[in-house]
Amino acid sequence: MKKASVRIKGLVALMNDARERMSAGIPPEHADDFRAMVTNGVRAVETICRKNHITPDDLPAPSRRAYAYLKGLDLRHLPPPTASAPAAPKTVRITNIVAACNHYHAEFARLASRADAPAWTVEHPDVKRLAAELVAEAEGIAALCREQEGTPADLPTQSRRGYQWLAFLNDPNNLAAHLTTLTEAYRTAKTGAAQKPLSLAQRKLPLHIELYATSHLYRSRIGSDGITITANEGFIGAPHAVIQALIYTALRHPEKKHAAQVKAYGATDAFGEIVLSLEMMTADLSVNTQGQHYDLAAVFGRVNAAYFGGTLSPPRLTWNKTLTHRTFGHYQFNTDTVMLSLSLDDAAVPPYVVDFVMYHELLHRSLGVKLVNGRRYAHTPEFRDAERRFAQYDKAKDFLSKLGKLHR
Repeated sequence: MKKASVRIKGLVALMNDARERMSAGIPPEHADDFRAMVTNGVRAVETICRKNHITPDDLPAPSRRAYAYLKGLDLRHLPPPTASAPAAPKTVRITNIVAACNHYHAEFARLASRADAPAWTVEHPDVKRLAAELVAEAEGIAALCREQEGTPADLPTQSRRGYQWLAFLNDPNNLAAHLTTLTEAYRTAKTGAAQKPLSLAQRKLPLHIELYATSHLYRSRIGSDGITITANEGFIGAPHAVIQALIYTALRHPEKKHAAQVKAYGATDAFGEIVLSLEMMTADLSVNTQGQHYDLAAVFGRVNAAYFGGTLSPPRLTWNKTLTHRTFGHYQFNTDTVMLSLSLDDAAVPPYVVDFVMYHELLHRSLGVKLVNGRRYAHTPEFRDAERRFAQYDKAKDFLSKLGKLHR
C-alpha cells in the first residue's frame, strides 16, 4: 500500500534558523531555549509521522533532510558565540519582483510558443534585448536593497528566488539556453502524442509553460481555464528525451518510465549545477568562510598546495544557504566564485571529501568550458583524467554517492 505523502510546514525554516544560530554561536543564556526549540521540533515531526502511520524516512526529501539535521544536533555541546559571528539576518522587502518575473514569463512564452520560433543564440536580437533588460532589472533590485542597507540575499524567499532567476538570465548564454528549452517544451506539448491523455475540450485550452527557480522539479495544473506547467530552471539544456518525458509526465501520461526519467535527471550534476548557479546569484561573499566544521579558505589552501603547486590565486569562496544532496559544489566563471554545499560542513564528512569537492571546482576554474557545436561541456575527458589524480578519488566519490543516496 502506498504511504501517505505528508508535508510538515515550517520544518525547513526551523532547520535554517537552527543552522544560522549555530553558526553565530549560542549565548549561554539562550542555550535552554535553543535546546527546547530543537527538541520540540523533532518531537512534533515524530508525532505527526506516528499519526500518519509513517516514519521520518517517508517524508518528502526537504522535510526528511531538515528532520535529520535537527535530530543529529549535539545539544549537549552547543558552540559559544564568537567575535566574528555574523550579524543576525535581516529582511529586505521590495515589491513587484514576482510581478516582474511574471512579465518575463509572458514575454518568453510569446517568443517560444511561436510556430516559427528561431534557433536561439546569444546573437539573436531578442536575446540581446531581453538580456539588457534583465541586467537593468537585477541592478535596480540590488540598488533598492542597498537603500535598505541590505542585499538581495536578505529578500524573503519568493522575492529572493525571483531575483536569482532574473540575475541568472541576464547572462545571454543562460537566456539563450532557457529560450531553446522552452521552445522545445512548447513544440513537444503541442504534438498529438503529448496531448493523448487530454480530452478534446482540454486540447483547446490555452497552454502556458514556464521554467523558473522553483523548489520542485515540476508542477502542472489542468483546469477549465487552461493548462499551466511550471518546471525547474535546472532543466535548461536537458536532452530532448528528458524534455519530452517532463512534458508527458506533466500532461498526465500514465507511463511510469517518464516520471522516473524526470526524477533521474533531477539528480544529475547538470541539473544541480544550474540550481547552485541560481543560488549563487545571492551568495553573501562578504561572510566569513568559516563554517561550523570547515573553513573554506583553509580547504582552498590545502588543495592549492597539493595539486596546483600553490600557484592559484584565491577565488571568492562561499557556502550555499541550504542543504543540497544532488550537487555538492559549483564554480561560477563570471564572478570567479567557488560555492560548496552546506551538506559538507558536517563532522561526519571526512576532510578528504571536502578537499575533493574543492579540487573538482578548481579544475573547472583551471580547465574552463569547451564549446562543441554550440553546446557547453565542462566534464570533458581531459577534466575526468585530471579529476582522477586526486589522491583519494575512489573513496571520496564513494562517500559522496552514499551521502546523496542517504538523503534522496
